[in-house]
Amino acid sequence: AADNRSVIDALRREYQLNKLQHSHFTEKNRTSFTQKQENESLKPLEGLGYTSPDRVFVNNELNLKNIEVYGFDYDYTLASYTDNLSFTIYTFLCNILVDFFKYPKQIKDFKFDPTFAIRGLHYDFNNGWLMKIDNLANIQLNTVHVGREPIKSANEIIDYHNGRHISPQYLNTNMFQLNDLFSIPQ
Repeated sequence: AADNRSVIDALRREYQLNKLQHSHFTEKNRTSFTQKQENESLKPLEGLGYTSPDRVFVNNELNLKNIEVYGFDYDYTLASYTDNLSFTIYTFLCNILVDFFKYPKQIKDFKFDPTFAIRGLHYDFNNGWLMKIDNLANIQLNTVHVGREPIKSANEIIDYHNGRHISPQYLNTNMFQLNDLFSIPQ
């Protein structure tokens, strides 16, 4: 328990430091963002007065009086993220693996490649395969990689799964889907 507490405390300190750096960067760039907002063209929307069609707005009232907890869909609903977010997540994860879970230090030398993985790919925990699966759970054979290297033999994939189809049981228990921008650097 004490080890976990020290890991959490160290992560909190690192988070606070990065938050301060980010706050400084955000404040520095606030002027140009504010100017952009002031110059936006506003259009009247029925019942809402003048509202920019490019902004998020609420068109239904919701009484939160009896709601104890609520959350938000974080993917670009309330915040716009830069490409630096993926690099930051990747760097944090590498540091955590090396500093707290004692992975080899060489992991910190790896560089994040934002062009390699995309949302929608699946990662197979059992054999380290990263692959695209269609909506019927069929493996797209030419998309299967181990690390950054493509699998050379489609037969290896077919033999492992007894065909191109992945059963729902296997998919749910042995695979992870990169379903949002935050899972790609992981």
